Amino acid sequence: MISSSVDLTKGSLWRIWDLHVHTPASFGGDYNDFIEKAGQCKAAVIGINDYCSIAGYEEIINRGSIPGKTLFPVVEFRMHNLLHTKKNPKGVRINFHVIFDNDPSVFSKIKTWIASVDCFDDKGKNSQLGALDSLLIKQTSFDFDGVIESLKKFDLYDTHSLIWLPYDEYGGIDEINPVSNGFFKLAMIDKAHIIGTSTEKQIEFFKFQDSKFTIDQYNAWFDKPKPCIKGSDAHKNDYPFGCLQDAQSQPIEKYCWINSDPTFEGLKQIINEPDRVYIGEEPPLLKRVKSNKTKFIHSLSIKLTPGHSLDDIWFKDFSIKFNSGLVAIIGNKGGGKSAITDIIGLCGNTHQDPTTFSFLTNLKFRKPKPINLSEKFEACLTWEDGTETKRCLNTNPDKSFPERIKYIPQHFLERLCSNVESDLFEKELKQIIYSHTPGDKRLGKASLDELINYKSSLINNDISQIHNELSAINIKIVELEIKSTENHRKAIENQINLRQGELFAHESSKPIPPAIEEGETDDQKARFDELKAIRDQIQAIEKEIAILESEKRDLSIQKEELNRAIIFYQSIGLQLDKYFSPNDEFLTILLKNNIDVSNILQYKIDTSPIESIIERLNIREIAINSFLNTSEGSLTSKLFILNERLKKEQEELDKPAKEKQKYLDELKEWERRKQEIEGSTDTEGTLNFLNNYISYLKESLSFELEEKYVVRKKLAIQLHDKKTDLLAVRKELFQPVMQYIDNFKELKQRYDVKIDVGLEIRGFSEGFFSFIGQNKIGTYNGKEEGYKKLFDLLEKSQFESSENFIQFTEEILSSLRHDKRTPENKPTSIENQLRQGAELARLYDFLFGAGYLQPIYNLKLGNKTLEQLSPGERGALLLIFYLILDNDDIPLIIDQPEENLDNESVYYILVHFIKKAKETRQIIIVTHNPNLAVVCDADQIIHMHIDKENKNKIQVVSGAIENAEINRSIINILEGTLPAFNNRDSKYLKKNIKVGKIGGSKIVNETFG
Repeated sequence: MISSSVDLTKGSLWRIWDLHVHTPASFGGDYNDFIEKAGQCKAAVIGINDYCSIAGYEEIINRGSIPGKTLFPVVEFRMHNLLHTKKNPKGVRINFHVIFDNDPSVFSKIKTWIASVDCFDDKGKNSQLGALDSLLIKQTSFDFDGVIESLKKFDLYDTHSLIWLPYDEYGGIDEINPVSNGFFKLAMIDKAHIIGTSTEKQIEFFKFQDSKFTIDQYNAWFDKPKPCIKGSDAHKNDYPFGCLQDAQSQPIEKYCWINSDPTFEGLKQIINEPDRVYIGEEPPLLKRVKSNKTKFIHSLSIKLTPGHSLDDIWFKDFSIKFNSGLVAIIGNKGGGKSAITDIIGLCGNTHQDPTTFSFLTNLKFRKPKPINLSEKFEACLTWEDGTETKRCLNTNPDKSFPERIKYIPQHFLERLCSNVESDLFEKELKQIIYSHTPGDKRLGKASLDELINYKSSLINNDISQIHNELSAINIKIVELEIKSTENHRKAIENQINLRQGELFAHESSKPIPPAIEEGETDDQKARFDELKAIRDQIQAIEKEIAILESEKRDLSIQKEELNRAIIFYQSIGLQLDKYFSPNDEFLTILLKNNIDVSNILQYKIDTSPIESIIERLNIREIAINSFLNTSEGSLTSKLFILNERLKKEQEELDKPAKEKQKYLDELKEWERRKQEIEGSTDTEGTLNFLNNYISYLKESLSFELEEKYVVRKKLAIQLHDKKTDLLAVRKELFQPVMQYIDNFKELKQRYDVKIDVGLEIRGFSEGFFSFIGQNKIGTYNGKEEGYKKLFDLLEKSQFESSENFIQFTEEILSSLRHDKRTPENKPTSIENQLRQGAELARLYDFLFGAGYLQPIYNLKLGNKTLEQLSPGERGALLLIFYLILDNDDIPLIIDQPEENLDNESVYYILVHFIKKAKETRQIIIVTHNPNLAVVCDADQIIHMHIDKENKNKIQVVSGAIENAEINRSIINILEGTLPAFNNRDSKYLKKNIKVGKIGGSKIVNETFG
């Protein structure tokens, strides 16, 4: 019988069970004293355990039982067989216990069985227990197999009784010699329901968890794992029942906890789920709840908001308490299951987008017309610490406040499965990685992105600097590439031909000297000498002016270069000044550590030497200008005077002399013009310049361009190396979660789950085609054809190494320089393929700048990324991600996690990992799958139903799997009724059913008559 004070609606709860308490029937004493002391003990469930009798149990029941406690009749027997043990070769007798159902309706049958069971009296003669004198009962012994067969004949074995076999305790079988009685020992263990031990090593062994043995070895020994319990074996009234004993038989703070209803059906569940037993001071779940009460939901209540009325009932005065372990919400379609999870998500301030909700949507409970029902109700979520969170059902979560529950609505999972290329999943993955980052490694940053940005900032500064250098070199490369084209060379050759034509024509027009007359007079000769002297002066001044003008041009260039140097060094000074600013990150670090920045960094920017040179150049430029201006005494003025004088002197000559002077003037002009055409290698556009330039194009340009390519390649490699450094930052940060996965052997055995980070192409196609026109002649002509060409190239490209990256850029360039559509790979011009307004240098910046190479986190199954997985694999991986990798300890709510999985995946993935996840957090799931509710061994089953015939009243029934009403709901809803379950079960070939735990073993058939 269960104590009337026990609330079973919260499902299976951890309670102290002491099934080995002797009464005065065993050791004498006062029953009233026993009942009083038992009522004060910590044990919630007590097994009245006497030798070969239930008289003590009956006496206590007749006295009104023990208030607040649940009692079970337990009988302790001693085997008749003498078994050779390791310590006693003569043989000892082994004890065993039979735990009986406390249902009053079977009590008389139990009494009848006890009276009729065969035994051996104190002289070893066959008898029946009821025929023996009660004083001789302690000397009575029994045949172990005979007791079991007798229980079966009375229909008590399994259904109303369980065999409890002590192992490494008094009268236990651990001492049985495996050499002489090994098979007998194994047979006893196999027939027993429960093993008696509190030794951790033995508990692991009987639960099939000892790593020294394989599952095949276990299956060869036992039919399934065995639960292990321990009792106090108390033999006196003043012993604190519930406390286990130490080696000196003294009570210690160690208990046998069982997670179930305090019923016989609840106890039977440990046979299916040995993990429902915990032997120690306190189960981990209870410890977690005590120390984290704000992270466990206690209950949910919903009521009409003040001032509102409604014809329908819906959530009027609705309330439900939640188990702190695993809660499974079941019900038929439209039964209100998702309503509860949506409301919990709202009250727990989930950061999920409300559009992913199933119930609180504008198409359902928030439908505006004819009436918005959500406005009428207010929900209150109560936490284990007693605090409350209230929300009207028409409101949305506030993301400015932290979320207190992790809610995974069905629609959210569907979005993740169908759109893995979005940043939604990466965002979730980053949160998980950050949750595994040790506190001392978070460096005071609030998120993984903040931490990454902090640790990557200096690397990103280097990348920016390399980008600047790359941009500058690309401008030079474009200039050189233009010069290297055939068109450019032909243009220069055409200019040379033009200049040569000009020179040829000019040479044919050389002035002809006049005929020389004989008998030149002394006066004429003196006049000619005078004119020649003037001409020589003019030529000397013109030469001097030319030199000064050349010097002036050089001065101008030199001054510009020096001014640029001043600006450059001043900009360096401004940059360095930032490191002395009070807002500078690194100065703050130094000040925090009492370090004077001047001891770390000192600098001096002094441009005065440059300015002195510029000043000197300015003085020289002023002097040159004074020679070249038109002021009196300047060279320009002297040249003007001499030319005027020459002109005047020439006018006074006779005709023959004038002709000779004219010839000299024309010859001078002709020579000037010839010099202008021929020029020098420094004078742009002249024949010598062009000839020198064409030689450069033919002989030197390719080497210069190749040098620039080498520089660009080095810069690109540096960029890739920096990107690799960014990867290293991320790899360091996700190492803790990877270590967690590697340590999670159960996960690695079934699924090779790993988190990887690599350089992946992001946005390359869009960026590439913003430069390259697809209506241009070339490899990428045609929208669909061009995209396919690029896609194929990207698919085969790798980016793990700088060599891979350089190879990729070279293949892109090759595809732009040659039309890959043609068999002969016809050469094409990149410039001709550019979109209007696009610049070739910027295309190069894009290609070699590697901005499209992003460090991306990937959750993988084996070598498959999410994109490569089937929908079922993807759904499984995502759920493993939330169940195992999420290191957060706030409640996890999942609406129909099995939606995209087949039953085998549900069993092998979800069942195992949900059970693992509930060891660290409260979990609430909505499910239609019996594997999740039953095989996951949910601590609480909540059956939701909307009674549409009764004004849409939301009805709820909750309890443990072993609760008869809940068990009936499980079968009707999840198994399709008991006849349907039995029909399916009868059609399965038993040889195809592997040994293990199955949901059917938890079905309480008695409740269906």
